[in-house]
Amino acid sequence: MNHLANHQDNTLPNDFQLTLDTHFVSCMLLCKKYGEPPIRVVRKSKPDEYGHQRYFDRLGYIYVYSRYVDEDQNDPKLLAEKRRREFLEAAATYLREKKNLVICPEGASTTSEKSPLPLKAGAFRLAAYVDPEPLLVPVVVINFDKKITRTILVAQVRKPLRLSEHLCKPIVDRALFAFINSLTAQFREWVAEARNLAAASTLL
Repeated sequence: MNHLANHQDNTLPNDFQLTLDTHFVSCMLLCKKYGEPPIRVVRKSKPDEYGHQRYFDRLGYIYVYSRYVDEDQNDPKLLAEKRRREFLEAAATYLREKKNLVICPEGASTTSEKSPLPLKAGAFRLAAYVDPEPLLVPVVVINFDKKITRTILVAQVRKPLRLSEHLCKPIVDRALFAFINSLTAQFREWVAEARNLAAASTLL
């Protein structure tokens, strides 16, 4: 799914910001349909984000790491490869258990107007790694970065796809990135459609 920035009204006293778009997709769509919440892939907290850390530590989600975490390690390339491997193994285990994962492959959040940012390769490398091959289900969200009492929220589930429908094995990086760029462009069209849908609606 694309990932939208937080409105300032969603900041709690401990400076933890609730990401309403991912919570909505997890709780109101996936949990409602499948009877259990999905496993989310979330970024590891910054050293001063105590609220963020305490909140996500108790939920059993999969962490991904940014450069600001452990950046003083002696061998950052080796550390990054170790963490990529740990991510693939943890996420693959959940998928083999038929658990749903929620991933925001942009790697950052942005406004509805600028969404989506370019998609990164991690989620798609995971799809190529797992056997049996998982479905990729695009979810498009819009206006969750706005004040929710003054906007129309949209969340759309698009047609599922599999990497094997678009890429031949062995998957080489050039073909993978071409597919990702194409999907980013398609996501941009879906977001524009969702914005138009929201604009055509009226607040009650």
